[in-house]
Amino acid sequence: PASAMCACTSRLTRFLKDDELPEALDFCKFLCSVPVDGILIQDMGLFNILREACPEMPLHASTQMSLHTPGGAALLKELGASRVVLAREMSLKEIEEVSKKTDVELEAFVHGALCMCYSGQCYLSAVIGQRSGNRGLCAQPCRLPYSGSYPLSLKDLMLAGHVAELSDWGVSSLKIEGRMKRPEYAAIVTKVYSDLLREHRRPTAEERDILRRVFSRDGFTDGYYTGKLGDSMFGTKTDVPMNEVKKLYDEAAHRFAEGREAPLVPVSLCFTARKDTGAVLSADGVSVVMPVEQAQNRPTTPDDDRKIAQKTGGT
Repeated sequence: PASAMCACTSRLTRFLKDDELPEALDFCKFLCSVPVDGILIQDMGLFNILREACPEMPLHASTQMSLHTPGGAALLKELGASRVVLAREMSLKEIEEVSKKTDVELEAFVHGALCMCYSGQCYLSAVIGQRSGNRGLCAQPCRLPYSGSYPLSLKDLMLAGHVAELSDWGVSSLKIEGRMKRPEYAAIVTKVYSDLLREHRRPTAEERDILRRVFSRDGFTDGYYTGKLGDSMFGTKTDVPMNEVKKLYDEAAHRFAEGREAPLVPVSLCFTARKDTGAVLSADGVSVVMPVEQAQNRPTTPDDDRKIAQKTGGT
């Protein structure tokens, strides 16, 4: 049966350039030394190298591989994948077919943002904004207005009403999208789905309302899953009164704090941003470097950065 997993999977889903391979291998070597559940991969070149270099490390085939057939899932298992994350655009009938004809672990998306394009096949962000969605840098052009409307903005996926049948059909893990979302969002949505999974039932009206209030785009869609495609699948971000969202976030943060067993450890952060050297965030000797872009309207101020850093709260 499907089970709520602790998300310790390291993500290496982006397509790699040749000169990036040594750094990727060094990172994977580090992952082999710490307790991660597996490495989620899109790049087949890296996948094949790691199958030989790290034979004991579970490798998961990312949804970015566009796997949506029994043959594709079977091939990845033959190549060494312990789990296949199915494409987000699949119907129940298609998921059932893959489950019946393969014995590899399956993971399916159940909640979160949907792209206008098929999983792993979008080049729109790279063409319009020079930021490739296939390399983890999507600029979300689907959410922008075109000719006064939003013809590319799909509603978020919600399969809360279908969790029991996915479990019955052999899906091993449920995937909740949370890129660029707050940790409270992840906690709230995960709790709803874990309750449904554990109790093998459909969501209550209250649970559906919680999911709507924490984030939605004019509601949700299950159009791909049910085959009910059309205009009803489109929507833009819904504005919910801040006091309603804050109440949900505060409850989630309190619940998280109550369940903490490990002690808090002080961490010193240092952030610098320069046009020539990029943005550098350092924490106790570990640094992350990202490119910066010239401000178009209002430059980022130290206060802006401080407010962002403080969103970690007491975690």
